[in-house]
Amino acid sequence: MDLPPAEKAMSETRRFPRQILVRLSDELATAIDAAAETGGVSSAAWLRELAAEAVAGAIPQDRQRSPRRGPRPNLSAAEEELRRLVRTLGVVGGATVQLTKTLREGGHPEHGEAERTLRAVKQAAFEAADLVWKIK
Repeated sequence: MDLPPAEKAMSETRRFPRQILVRLSDELATAIDAAAETGGVSSAAWLRELAAEAVAGAIPQDRQRSPRRGPRPNLSAAEEELRRLVRTLGVVGGATVQLTKTLREGGHPEHGEAERTLRAVKQAAFEAADLVWKIK
C-alpha cells in the first residue's frame, strides 16, 4: 500500500489511532511475520491490509470467522446480583472442594458431611446459573 509523501511523514499512531489486540499461536505469528517480510511491510501493515480487504469483501465469507459480538445488554440489578451469586458460589465451591479433600485424606470422620455440603453448593451454583440463563 503506497502512501502519499505527506501521509508517510505522519506517525502510525496519528494515522491509525485505534488498536485491536489479538492472541496468536507461535506458528501463526511466525507465518504472518514471514508473509509480511515477503511483502516488504511490517506485520501490522500486512494484517491491516488483509483486514481492509476482508471488510471490503475481497475475502470469501467462509474465511471471515469470529463474528464480533454485539454490545453487552444492560443488565437489571437482579441479573447482576444473580451473576454475583454464581461467582460467589463458585468460590465457595472451590474452597469446599479443598476442605473436603483435606478431610478425606486425613481420615476425618466429618468428611462425609463436607461431601454433602459440596454437593449442595454445586447444586445451588447450577440452579443460580440456570436462572441467569433463563433470564436472558
